[in-house]
Amino acid sequence: MSRRRNRSNSVAVPPKSVQPHQGQQLQQIEHHVRKIHQGPLPAPEDLQRYNDLLPGAAERIIKMAEAEQMHRHEQESRAMGAEVVVRETFQVTERERIAGVMSSDKRGQYLGAAVSVLAIVGAIYLAKDQPIVAGALLGLPVLGIVKALRNGTTQHPTDKQAKKPSE
Repeated sequence: MSRRRNRSNSVAVPPKSVQPHQGQQLQQIEHHVRKIHQGPLPAPEDLQRYNDLLPGAAERIIKMAEAEQMHRHEQESRAMGAEVVVRETFQVTERERIAGVMSSDKRGQYLGAAVSVLAIVGAIYLAKDQPIVAGALLGLPVLGIVKALRNGTTQHPTDKQAKKPSE
């Protein structure tokens, strides 16, 4: 953001000395001039006055403004570069997090399938001698499947928070 200087010079011009003619009234008229200048450098008239007071001052002021502008551009470039790095780092971190969640989900599915298969095999083995225990073992995978189907239709609490529009 550049610095701007507002310069407002109001100059009153003194009225001319006028003598009214007979039967006339004297009117006083004032004329005000206002100059406004904005920018990183002083107005050209001011630069000229600086140069009159100190030869070479105008050149020094211009060089100073150029150096300030160059510095500001460098700072803005650095800030934009840093923002790009932060966003790229965030994207990499988010990808790694998603990959970890997917890996964890797969592992859970494999372990759940293994437990279900073992429970079904155990239920078949025990079906002849102990039907109550076999029913309990068979109920375990069935309840797991029912729960998975029920949770699959409803959203996870963290998913609900993520899909809420931010205020």
